[in-house]
Amino acid sequence: MRTPWNKGIPCSNITKEKISLTVKNKWKNPDYRTHMIQVHKGQGIGDTNISKRPDIRKKISIKLKGRIFSEETIQRMKLGQRKRFENKQNHWNWKGGITNQNRRLRNTALFREWRKLVFERDDYICQRCMKRGGNLEPHHIRQFATYPNSRFDVNNGVTYCRECHGIVDKFRAPLKYWREIL
Repeated sequence: MRTPWNKGIPCSNITKEKISLTVKNKWKNPDYRTHMIQVHKGQGIGDTNISKRPDIRKKISIKLKGRIFSEETIQRMKLGQRKRFENKQNHWNWKGGITNQNRRLRNTALFREWRKLVFERDDYICQRCMKRGGNLEPHHIRQFATYPNSRFDVNNGVTYCRECHGIVDKFRAPLKYWREIL
Protein backbone atom coordinates (compact mmCIF):
# COMPACT_ATOMS: atom_id res chain seq x y z
CA MET A 1 0.00 0.00 0.00
CA ARG A 2 1.34 3.39 -0.98
CA THR A 3 1.71 6.24 1.47
CA PRO A 4 -0.50 9.26 0.61
CA TRP A 5 1.42 12.23 -0.80
CA ASN A 6 0.21 14.54 2.01
CA LYS A 7 0.92 12.20 4.92
CA GLY A 8 2.54 14.14 7.75
CA ILE A 9 2.20 17.51 6.01
CA PRO A 10 0.07 19.86 8.16
CA CYS A 11 -2.77 21.78 6.49
CA SER A 12 -2.47 25.52 6.13
CA ASN A 13 -4.91 27.73 8.03
CA ILE A 14 -6.67 28.64 4.75
CA THR A 15 -7.24 24.94 3.96
CA LYS A 16 -8.53 24.32 7.49
CA GLU A 17 -11.03 27.16 7.10
CA LYS A 18 -12.21 25.78 3.73
CA ILE A 19 -12.74 22.31 5.22
CA SER A 20 -14.59 23.80 8.19
CA LEU A 21 -16.92 25.84 5.94
CA THR A 22 -17.64 22.81 3.76
CA VAL A 23 -18.59 20.66 6.75
CA LYS A 24 -20.72 23.44 8.28
CA ASN A 25 -22.55 23.98 4.99
CA LYS A 26 -23.24 20.24 4.69
CA TRP A 27 -25.00 20.26 8.06
CA LYS A 28 -27.16 23.21 7.02
CA ASN A 29 -28.74 21.01 4.34
CA PRO A 30 -31.85 19.37 5.97
CA ASP A 31 -31.59 16.24 3.78
CA TYR A 32 -27.98 15.64 4.86
CA ARG A 33 -28.88 16.28 8.50
CA THR A 34 -31.79 13.79 8.53
CA HIS A 35 -29.68 11.22 6.67
CA MET A 36 -26.84 11.49 9.22
CA ILE A 37 -29.28 11.30 12.15
CA GLN A 38 -30.77 8.10 10.69
CA VAL A 39 -27.31 6.63 10.07
CA HIS A 40 -26.15 7.24 13.65
CA LYS A 41 -29.45 6.55 15.44
CA GLY A 42 -29.02 4.21 18.40
CA GLN A 43 -25.26 4.40 18.35
CA GLY A 44 -23.31 6.03 21.15
CA ILE A 45 -20.89 8.69 19.99
CA GLY A 46 -17.52 7.10 19.45
CA ASP A 47 -18.92 3.65 20.20
CA THR A 48 -17.24 1.27 17.77
CA ASN A 49 -18.46 -1.95 19.41
CA ILE A 50 -21.13 -3.15 17.00
CA SER A 51 -22.49 -5.72 19.49
CA LYS A 52 -23.78 -2.88 21.70
CA ARG A 53 -26.24 -1.68 19.05
CA PRO A 54 -29.82 -2.62 19.96
CA ASP A 55 -30.60 -4.23 16.60
CA ILE A 56 -27.44 -6.37 16.71
CA ARG A 57 -28.06 -7.34 20.35
CA LYS A 58 -31.56 -8.52 19.38
CA LYS A 59 -30.13 -10.68 16.57
CA ILE A 60 -27.53 -12.19 18.93
CA SER A 61 -30.21 -12.88 21.52
CA ILE A 62 -32.42 -14.67 18.99
CA LYS A 63 -29.48 -16.69 17.69
CA LEU A 64 -28.42 -17.89 21.18
CA LYS A 65 -31.93 -18.75 22.43
CA GLY A 66 -32.36 -22.44 23.15
CA ARG A 67 -28.65 -23.16 22.82
CA ILE A 68 -27.79 -26.25 24.85
CA PHE A 69 -24.33 -26.68 26.33
CA SER A 70 -22.88 -30.01 27.38
CA GLU A 71 -22.23 -30.56 31.08
CA GLU A 72 -18.48 -30.52 30.36
CA THR A 73 -18.74 -27.11 28.64
CA ILE A 74 -20.77 -25.67 31.53
CA GLN A 75 -18.16 -26.88 34.03
CA ARG A 76 -15.35 -25.38 31.94
CA MET A 77 -17.17 -22.02 31.75
CA LYS A 78 -17.70 -22.01 35.53
CA LEU A 79 -14.07 -22.90 36.14
CA GLY A 80 -12.92 -20.16 33.76
CA GLN A 81 -14.94 -17.54 35.65
CA ARG A 82 -13.65 -18.76 39.00
CA LYS A 83 -10.03 -18.75 37.86
CA ARG A 84 -10.38 -15.34 36.29
CA PHE A 85 -11.22 -13.72 39.62
CA GLU A 86 -9.56 -16.23 41.94
CA ASN A 87 -7.30 -13.44 43.10
CA LYS A 88 -9.64 -10.64 44.21
CA GLN A 89 -7.19 -7.96 43.14
CA ASN A 90 -7.72 -9.02 39.50
CA HIS A 91 -11.40 -8.08 39.58
CA TRP A 92 -12.20 -4.86 37.72
CA ASN A 93 -14.10 -3.38 40.68
CA TRP A 94 -11.57 -4.24 43.41
CA LYS A 95 -10.95 -1.28 45.71
CA GLY A 96 -8.57 -2.84 48.20
CA GLY A 97 -10.99 -4.73 50.46
CA ILE A 98 -12.86 -1.71 51.83
CA THR A 99 -16.29 -3.39 52.16
CA ASN A 100 -17.22 -3.56 55.82
CA GLN A 101 -18.54 -6.68 57.55
CA ASN A 102 -22.09 -5.29 57.75
CA ARG A 103 -22.36 -4.75 53.98
CA ARG A 104 -20.78 -8.14 53.24
CA LEU A 105 -23.32 -9.94 55.42
CA ARG A 106 -26.27 -8.04 53.96
CA ASN A 107 -25.25 -9.09 50.43
CA THR A 108 -25.26 -12.82 51.17
CA ALA A 109 -27.84 -15.34 49.97
CA LEU A 110 -28.62 -16.06 53.63
CA PHE A 111 -29.72 -12.43 54.20
CA ARG A 112 -31.80 -12.40 51.01
CA GLU A 113 -33.51 -15.61 52.12
CA TRP A 114 -34.19 -14.14 55.60
CA ARG A 115 -35.64 -10.99 53.99
CA LYS A 116 -37.90 -13.03 51.71
CA LEU A 117 -39.13 -15.20 54.62
CA VAL A 118 -39.97 -12.10 56.71
CA PHE A 119 -41.90 -10.54 53.81
CA GLU A 120 -43.80 -13.79 53.15
CA ARG A 121 -44.66 -14.24 56.83
CA ASP A 122 -46.05 -10.69 56.99
CA ASP A 123 -47.80 -11.21 53.63
CA TYR A 124 -45.95 -8.24 52.09
CA ILE A 125 -47.85 -5.81 54.35
CA CYS A 126 -46.25 -2.98 56.35
CA GLN A 127 -46.84 -3.88 60.00
CA ARG A 128 -47.24 -0.23 61.04
CA CYS A 129 -49.52 1.37 58.43
CA MET A 130 -50.89 -1.96 57.06
CA LYS A 131 -50.21 -0.89 53.45
CA ARG A 132 -49.59 -3.76 51.03
CA GLY A 133 -46.58 -3.72 48.69
CA GLY A 134 -44.63 -0.63 47.73
CA ASN A 135 -41.10 -0.01 48.98
CA LEU A 136 -40.91 -2.65 51.69
CA GLU A 137 -37.91 -3.07 53.97
CA PRO A 138 -37.17 -5.70 56.59
CA HIS A 139 -36.41 -4.37 60.08
CA HIS A 140 -34.40 -6.20 62.73
CA ILE A 141 -36.14 -6.00 66.11
CA ARG A 142 -32.88 -6.77 67.89
CA GLN A 143 -30.05 -4.81 66.27
CA PHE A 144 -28.15 -6.48 63.45
CA ALA A 145 -24.74 -5.40 64.75
CA THR A 146 -25.33 -6.06 68.48
CA TYR A 147 -27.02 -9.47 68.28
CA PRO A 148 -25.15 -11.58 65.72
CA ASN A 149 -26.88 -14.81 66.79
CA SER A 150 -30.34 -13.50 65.85
CA ARG A 151 -29.38 -11.79 62.58
CA PHE A 152 -31.08 -14.37 60.39
CA ASP A 153 -33.84 -15.42 62.78
CA VAL A 154 -37.20 -14.86 61.07
CA ASN A 155 -38.81 -13.97 64.42
CA ASN A 156 -36.33 -11.09 64.72
CA GLY A 157 -37.70 -9.42 61.58
CA VAL A 158 -40.64 -7.12 60.84
CA THR A 159 -41.82 -5.76 57.48
CA TYR A 160 -42.12 -1.97 57.18
CA CYS A 161 -42.58 0.36 54.24
CA ARG A 162 -39.78 2.86 53.72
CA GLU A 163 -41.66 5.74 55.42
CA CYS A 164 -42.62 3.72 58.51
CA HIS A 165 -39.14 2.19 58.74
CA GLY A 166 -37.70 5.70 58.95
CA ILE A 167 -40.06 6.51 61.83
CA VAL A 168 -39.57 3.25 63.76
CA ASP A 169 -35.83 2.85 63.33
CA LYS A 170 -34.04 5.11 65.81
CA PHE A 171 -30.92 5.17 63.62
CA ARG A 172 -32.80 6.52 60.58
CA ALA A 173 -34.61 9.82 60.71
CA PRO A 174 -37.80 9.99 58.63
CA LEU A 175 -37.63 11.66 55.24
CA LYS A 176 -40.01 14.44 56.36
CA TYR A 177 -37.61 15.34 59.18
CA TRP A 178 -34.71 15.83 56.75
CA ARG A 179 -36.85 17.86 54.37
CA GLU A 180 -37.75 20.25 57.20
CA ILE A 181 -34.10 20.76 58.14
CA LEU A 182 -32.92 21.26 54.56
